[in-house]
Amino acid sequence: GLGNFVAQGGTQAVEALRRDEFFTELLPGLFHVMHTLGVGISEVVARWQAQEQGAQAQPHDRPTTCPHPA
Repeated sequence: GLGNFVAQGGTQAVEALRRDEFFTELLPGLFHVMHTLGVGISEVVARWQAQEQGAQAQPHDRPTTCPHPA
């Protein structure tokens, strides 16, 4: 069969592009929604930390993809 190959450094390049997209496109929209709903960063951080603690307690149940894809 045919395999898939990634150029050397390709994975890192894609990750860098995705991080840039996150910070330049997704995050500003999220901040807008947070502002509209009156959700503060402290609430988001608290929920993030609770999710991370739950994920560490049950790593086999952690999703491998975003549960709410665009």
